[in-house]
Amino acid sequence: MFLKTNMMRIYSIALVVVLLQLNACKHESNGDKIHDTMIKGLHYIQQNNSKKFKKMLYQNTPFDDERFAYNFMVANKLINKYHLNIDSPMIYYDINKKELDSSFLIHIPVFSGFDSSSGLTKAELKFYFGPPQFCPLSKLTRFYFDYDYDGNYREKAIENGKMKEDSF
Repeated sequence: MFLKTNMMRIYSIALVVVLLQLNACKHESNGDKIHDTMIKGLHYIQQNNSKKFKKMLYQNTPFDDERFAYNFMVANKLINKYHLNIDSPMIYYDINKKELDSSFLIHIPVFSGFDSSSGLTKAELKFYFGPPQFCPLSKLTRFYFDYDYDGNYREKAIENGKMKEDSF
């Protein structure tokens, strides 16, 4: 009887330990949630699925339809033009505790160099997340493209008819 009782206790403890470990495995860190959301968003942009991407924006995101459409179009064109590896992009995080509307900023470099077809020198997609206590990390609070051009090159190319003003 004593042996049977001890065996039952050992099995009970083992079961509790296994259940606790399984429960711990299901808990996703903030970094994992942000990464998953970022990858999903990049896929929607690459596939030109603005409806699904727009659903990823937090309800209070300050975008009117025209501005959203423009930013999404630029993101789609540049990601596809420069063949960004969206499944494992090179990224860097910026944890911004001073801004109230965003606590995490993800920089996703798309292009760096010089593109003679547009004068583009840098293109970087920025995804803003959180803060997690107000906005789920499965949603973006903002997104936009930050890009720079060689203005002199671009101006001369447009004047000479070698480039359209809206070239990316």
